[in-house]
Amino acid sequence: MIKGRSLVCFFLTMMFVLGGTTVSIAQADTEKTLEEEVNSYIKASGGTITVNYQSLETEDHYKFNDRMLVAAASTIKLPLALFVMKLADEGKIDLTQQLTYQKRHYYGGSGVIQYEAVGSRYTIEQLIEKAMIHSDNIAFIMLKEYVGTQDFVAFMKKIGGQYTYPGGRNVTSAYDLSLYAAELYHFSKSSPIGARLVGYLKNTVYNTTIPKGIKDVEVAHKVGMIPMNLIYNDIAIVFDDQPYTLAVTTSGLPYENSQQVIADIAAIVHKHHKAQTKPYYVLSKLTGGRLEKIKEDSLVKDSHYVKSGGLKTALIWYRDINLLKTAFSGVEASPPIIGKAVFLSLKGNVYGDAILKLKNMFADRKKTKNTLPKTHYFPSTVKQFMTTEDVPVYSATGELVEIGKLRANQVWVRTGEDRFWHFVSFGMQRGQVWKSNTIPVYGKVKTVEQKDSYLKYLKLLPNASVFEQPSLSADSLVLFQKEGIVRFLEERGEWFRVAVGGKVGFVHKGFAEEPVSEPIRLTFAGDAMMDWSVKETVRIKGAGYPFVHVKTELSASDLGIVNLETAVTDTAGKYTKEYNFKSDKFSLAGLKDAGFGLVSLANNHSFDYGMTGFRDTVEALEDSQLDFVGGGLTSEQAYAAKSYNIKGKKVKIMAFSKVLPDFSWVAGEAKPGLANGYELELMKRNIRKEKQDADYVFVYIHWGVEKSRKPEPFQRDWARQMIDSGADGIIGSHPHVLQGFEYYNGKPIAYSIGNFLFPDYVKGDKAQTGLLHLDIQDGDITLSFSPYRIVRDQIVPQSDQEREVVWRELEGLSYGEIEISNGLVLGTNSVIAGK
Repeated sequence: MIKGRSLVCFFLTMMFVLGGTTVSIAQADTEKTLEEEVNSYIKASGGTITVNYQSLETEDHYKFNDRMLVAAASTIKLPLALFVMKLADEGKIDLTQQLTYQKRHYYGGSGVIQYEAVGSRYTIEQLIEKAMIHSDNIAFIMLKEYVGTQDFVAFMKKIGGQYTYPGGRNVTSAYDLSLYAAELYHFSKSSPIGARLVGYLKNTVYNTTIPKGIKDVEVAHKVGMIPMNLIYNDIAIVFDDQPYTLAVTTSGLPYENSQQVIADIAAIVHKHHKAQTKPYYVLSKLTGGRLEKIKEDSLVKDSHYVKSGGLKTALIWYRDINLLKTAFSGVEASPPIIGKAVFLSLKGNVYGDAILKLKNMFADRKKTKNTLPKTHYFPSTVKQFMTTEDVPVYSATGELVEIGKLRANQVWVRTGEDRFWHFVSFGMQRGQVWKSNTIPVYGKVKTVEQKDSYLKYLKLLPNASVFEQPSLSADSLVLFQKEGIVRFLEERGEWFRVAVGGKVGFVHKGFAEEPVSEPIRLTFAGDAMMDWSVKETVRIKGAGYPFVHVKTELSASDLGIVNLETAVTDTAGKYTKEYNFKSDKFSLAGLKDAGFGLVSLANNHSFDYGMTGFRDTVEALEDSQLDFVGGGLTSEQAYAAKSYNIKGKKVKIMAFSKVLPDFSWVAGEAKPGLANGYELELMKRNIRKEKQDADYVFVYIHWGVEKSRKPEPFQRDWARQMIDSGADGIIGSHPHVLQGFEYYNGKPIAYSIGNFLFPDYVKGDKAQTGLLHLDIQDGDITLSFSPYRIVRDQIVPQSDQEREVVWRELEGLSYGEIEISNGLVLGTNSVIAGK
């Protein structure tokens, strides 16, 4: 238990000037001890929870069921990584040695290697990195196989682990996890290899647990989870002024609850830890060897000292005893050290030199901290920063050119970061701001309310300022040194109200041209079929039930397109194949009502119920007033693009299928069928033909390998050739999972947008879905992706944390310099060959 609370209770609220800085000292909260507060919280939380907190420099600790056996899940990856890196530090293995991914290593769940080809090679350190940052299961299996389970178990036992694969079971305890974390901390202080391992753990993609509860310091941690068993754990090293380890395990709590419980426990522990480790400068008097509280009104300030009843006394409470001993060395008479405090009887200036030295040492510490990388002060969870003075904004693409300024004392939303820069949306450009002269802002990001007018834009003239209020005397938020484009919200007299950098401001009409044309928004969705469990659900709950949560977003688009992965018929005669889908006609009303206007028939299920079923499908679509493309009653109809006039522009959609059971499904001159996607030259000729009288042509193609997260090499080549032939974008489907993005010559490619609506048997990455938006503005085409998930026959929204995980996965699967910022897919026109 944390000690010394009886001493803390005597602290008074006062001010003490230290090194030129005024420090406010508040009386410590004595209502509850750490044990009382955490125990009370756990009791009210439900589930089974274990906790182990241990200071790495003092005796402070807290335990709650910390020896209880629990499922380790992926927390076991931490001691394995520690074992491997220690072997490397001892010169017993080479971290640059490459290991080959074999079929026997495959394991689904978390990680990125599962999406790579069997035979891919990785260095040992690359596997460590993937196991720590992405919690990669395959990387863990390959590393454990390399070092041997028996030696790994012996290593854990040597450290003091209580549960080390007993009976082959992957189990642990909060106590064991804290042991491994403490061992890693000390290893990192003595070895650059250990420090690298800590670095990987500081950059994990899973940050909804302990780091969420501790927002002002760096945290290196490893999570573990088994969602089907409601197991969620976290083990962390918290790099406070006095670092500590914290292990929290939960079972029996749903995902969202468990993440919040772990974060809340971390916040409670950290609050108490800080209360015991922060420096206090407190007055007291000594009576019979005991400390007593002095009334505030009895204190009279005298320089840096305080009088109390004619006796100058001061108590300096600080946990770093070595620092205090150093400060008072060389002084004529050393003061007595009481526990973790120093009591000074200030007779004259006997200790004046020591006080000055102590002040300087604190100042040096502060100065040293300010030279650390700025990421120390900007955890990845922090989404906003405040400027402390006017700071320049530089272009984040191409050369480092200053494009404007952010004004001082303003809070800005950042879209990303690297070690030295914040990335921001500067109008319609991507900018970057040097982290110096900025401070983190914690709390929820305030977003701009999105209305229809939010999709309008203004073109700003050079040297245009955006003001906080509609007045030239108001504070300036941002200066555009060159021309810029900002989102227009509304007119207010002589001012335009605009959105820029996540903020709302005002620009004078004299510095802005009239609102430019509204962008065109096309929205593509993946494979949709309303058979099996979906059919039963919509018969009970209605055709619109699956789309309740996406209807608002879809309805804001100018055109919604979906792949109809089913026949719509009542006929019984079906084509001989593994899977045959047919849906009720009334289910099409759900698609229509949700906001779709066009469906693609170019897929491997449109003829599941033969020619009769296909004709029924075409008729049902016509009756439902849904357009279709990629299939028809003749080849002319099947290959023709569907044309739309949208906001003064002619937009065409084409569809092809390179996945057909046999070529009898291909449309003939007078024969119903589908558009053939197997012949590249045929597709290119049709694209060139359709582009002749169109402003934009987009191709929706059914292709690729089922369940693969990467396109085949030919797909990248074909996509580029189709763009060279006149296509303005390529959208793919069929793999039933999401694949990455690419920009080629400024044109977007989405290789697979996965399932959109499928029965409740789909799980994992096959249940991950979303809406792909293409925004067209003055010739520029930008992708954005809004993640959703298929849950029990309905497309449901995801939490902010889940959306972030999806976006980061898609970044890793994409080609070229792709960054996904709040769904917006940003990238260069070039790609990295062979990535």
